[in-house]
Amino acid sequence: MSCSCNKCEPTKCLPKAGCDEELTKRFSALYSAGQTEDAAKLLKCRRCEIISDIHELQKQVDLLDYIIHNLKKEKDEQK
Repeated sequence: MSCSCNKCEPTKCLPKAGCDEELTKRFSALYSAGQTEDAAKLLKCRRCEIISDIHELQKQVDLLDYIIHNLKKEKDEQK
């Protein structure tokens, strides 16, 4: 994913990275105060949330694939 933001201003990239306004403000406050380790922890937590969402969506896709497979199988058996 390309980001046209300035390397020195990571806050500008956060909305594109799926961060809401509240998280962006919290990150900005930490980053501006020089608390880069805490700012990184905040982003790592958001990353984990996104990964969890991806896994849940993958389960949904897998279930749909399973249902579609079974429907095709039933149709083939009726022939």
